[in-house]
Amino acid sequence: MTTTRFQPWLCHRCGYMMDAASGVDNHAVPKEDDVSFCLNCATPYVLHDSRWALATDQERRDFPDEIKQILVRAQIAVAMAPWGDLSKRDRTE
Repeated sequence: MTTTRFQPWLCHRCGYMMDAASGVDNHAVPKEDDVSFCLNCATPYVLHDSRWALATDQERRDFPDEIKQILVRAQIAVAMAPWGDLSKRDRTE
């Protein structure tokens, strides 16, 4: 899996700072309209003009079923994560 770096952005929901995205399928570099999720709270973002933007309600409704299933799994994983809220941790840990 390849990780692509982006200009840092803060999650609109939890404040976690993100600066990279990795694919969950075979294409390594995110492309326009791809979806990513906050690793801390699973809030979805959509790539627009090389920047990640909070997914609108319409975009969320229009996600393909496969993306909706991944979102649900990500939300479950976040809820079960033993490390707690990543946005509250020292990034040097």
